[in-house]
Amino acid sequence: MSQKRTITVSDVCQKWLEEVRSSVRSSSILQYDLVVQNYILPGVGNIPAVNLTSDDLRAFLDHLLRDPSYHGKPLSPSTVSQIRTILKMILTFGEDQNLMPQIRLRYRIPSSSGRMGRCLPPEDARQIERALSGCQDPRLYGILLCLDMGLRLGELCALRWEDFDFDNHLLNVRHTVKREEVIAPDGAIRSRWVIGLPKSSSSNRQIPIPAHMEKDLRGMRGLAADSSCFFLNGRSDRFVQPRSYQRTFREFLDREEISPINIHSLRHSFATRCIHATDARTVSELLGHADPTVTMRLYVHTTMDTKRKAMDEMERNRIHDA
Repeated sequence: MSQKRTITVSDVCQKWLEEVRSSVRSSSILQYDLVVQNYILPGVGNIPAVNLTSDDLRAFLDHLLRDPSYHGKPLSPSTVSQIRTILKMILTFGEDQNLMPQIRLRYRIPSSSGRMGRCLPPEDARQIERALSGCQDPRLYGILLCLDMGLRLGELCALRWEDFDFDNHLLNVRHTVKREEVIAPDGAIRSRWVIGLPKSSSSNRQIPIPAHMEKDLRGMRGLAADSSCFFLNGRSDRFVQPRSYQRTFREFLDREEISPINIHSLRHSFATRCIHATDARTVSELLGHADPTVTMRLYVHTTMDTKRKAMDEMERNRIHDA
């Protein structure tokens, strides 16, 4: 027992990192390292592992949410949620290794992911479709792939012509562009954009190509050197980075005199229009979500017209019942 009391939370964290290093992706290890070094060790690292309590951890997470010392402002709920998840993995490891007592960390974090994103106004969506109909510039036409096929920005940037199956009228979503942390030669942790697998197994999906888009896409395919070229820039050696494409989208909105909106809102618009035509499970699969409840809770927006129709139907039923 005396030996255990010399082991700190910092020691347990380091042992856990060594344990998982060979079983997870390098990008995950780097993310774990960042969280442990930047947040967990400064917060609770010096506490003897056997003395750590759930109260210590709740106070630590409270501090992260409220203290503006991190980058001049408190951490976002999503970041604190990630830290909590890693903490739970460390606690489980420490308990399994008999390095610390059993601790059940129950801590409710204000939801940020539960906030519904903005949805493009229907008139703006129609304006975008009119502006891009017949367009033969893939870089601009990518906006329509987000609006009318529900692609994520990273998926769009990773798209190659070989992902289009015109014979079967399908788009295969198989890759995404994402940011990955790497260790530079000087030991500093830096980030870079890389091509990787989609966000989840559900994100690896096939999307039917809308008939009104297939003619445009076939015309652009003839301009590409070969099928290995990226869709947005026609190159095989370099993809368009998400930040660069966000700038393209902002410039397009400015030219069309459409109010600024995040490009991810195009996915929300796609989901909202889709749910009026089919069921939640189908919309979820088109978006690449594993759980339809996520689709309905975060992506599907009801319009005022829909709400009025619902109330009118209730009124008609009331009159008939009377």
